[in-house]
Amino acid sequence: MLKRISTWTPLVSGVALATLTVFNVGYFSKIGIHFLGVVDFSNVVYSFGLAFGVVGMLFLLIGFDTFDYVRKPIDFEKAFPFTLALKVIAAIVFLSFLLGLVFDWQYLRTDIYGAIASFFTAFCIGLHGYVRLRASGNLLPSDYILAFATALIALLFSGRAVAEGQIVYRLTYNVTTTDRSLNDVRLVRSSSMGFIIAEGRKILFIPASQVKQIESRTPAN
Repeated sequence: MLKRISTWTPLVSGVALATLTVFNVGYFSKIGIHFLGVVDFSNVVYSFGLAFGVVGMLFLLIGFDTFDYVRKPIDFEKAFPFTLALKVIAAIVFLSFLLGLVFDWQYLRTDIYGAIASFFTAFCIGLHGYVRLRASGNLLPSDYILAFATALIALLFSGRAVAEGQIVYRLTYNVTTTDRSLNDVRLVRSSSMGFIIAEGRKILFIPASQVKQIESRTPAN
């Protein structure tokens, strides 16, 4: 068991690091990509540990035997129409998100819908390509290029969705600095360098040296 885990550790680490990188780009594209500079090493270590834990737990929950099972031959005639239908549905879902962005449709242009639509699309395209590969031994470039591209989009919009959730989160604070007071604001991100806060839809950075007090306005759960 430990030998198999050690075999998969480099892959899990690589996937976790790539996931963290793309997610953070999406996250900071929402609040301001220039704020990437205020992320210190402790944030990176914490985020990587979290990503590694999630990806590693996924591998354990799926089970290593699953990877042996998926290598078995597939009945192409039975599986291919099903995965093709899933691929068509995914294309419609993803197209609805793109149309929502173009025409500014309220519910179809949200970051969370974009993340869900992209993840679903990536899964369906990847599954369709996998069935083709296992059944015929052929893998079209569109099978892995589209799956990879939509997975990246999903991670980007997941980061944006998390940032949006922190901007509108109900827990608010009063922040007192050396020269002013900010009331009813939300803490978006913190590091040893300072705090990124949201005052309404306005994003501010306050250096740690200027913060005198942070007081919660909302009772903690």
